[in-house]
Amino acid sequence: MIKSMCKEHSCGRDDENKNVTSTWIVKHLASQLKAVPDMKTDAMQAYFMDNFCIKVPYQTCYRAKKKAIENNEGSHSKTYAKLLAYGDLIMEKNPGSVFKLQFYERSVMFDPPVFKRFFICFKTCVDGFLNGCRPFIGVDGCHLKGTFGGVLLVVVTVDGNRGLFPFAYGVIETKCKDNWYFFLNQLYTVLHAGICDNPITFMSDKQKGLCDAITNVFPRSQHR
Repeated sequence: MIKSMCKEHSCGRDDENKNVTSTWIVKHLASQLKAVPDMKTDAMQAYFMDNFCIKVPYQTCYRAKKKAIENNEGSHSKTYAKLLAYGDLIMEKNPGSVFKLQFYERSVMFDPPVFKRFFICFKTCVDGFLNGCRPFIGVDGCHLKGTFGGVLLVVVTVDGNRGLFPFAYGVIETKCKDNWYFFLNQLYTVLHAGICDNPITFMSDKQKGLCDAITNVFPRSQHR
């Protein structure tokens, strides 16, 4: 028998739930994180507080965001593992193209290969440069923001309409003299038959080791 009832409650409520995992968060925010990959963790925490009255720790939201990005964009490690197959496909579908992939030396024979750097140039891009572009080459790179970092290098020129014409690119671990020599040697191999040592004007931001590499690999070139 109920003798009396108090409608006002003064007892506190625990807004933390240990059953709220990063996997559970991904299921509820999959579509939102796919539409807005850069969603802030503060916004994720506010969403669950407003809709479920649950306080989610920052680290849990951070792990959920990483899982969602991997589900939507794929795994970086699995993508790097497909580079050999990608190179074979390039050579099969684009005869005359150049694909150069290098790994670090393995201390144990049965260890999986570790990516070091690669260079890609499609045959049609080379033909376009030799037949319709000026003898002008711009070389630059930007740092990759993915899990493994690295630097994306690209070679561009100017076509007959004064538009940028990219025709070679690659990925290296860092900007240094050895990597610049690797990249420019591959570029020289691609262009040597067409330019026959004719002078080419290079434009760059004169990164460390780049000027020396250009002078040695393309001795008759100009560098600005």
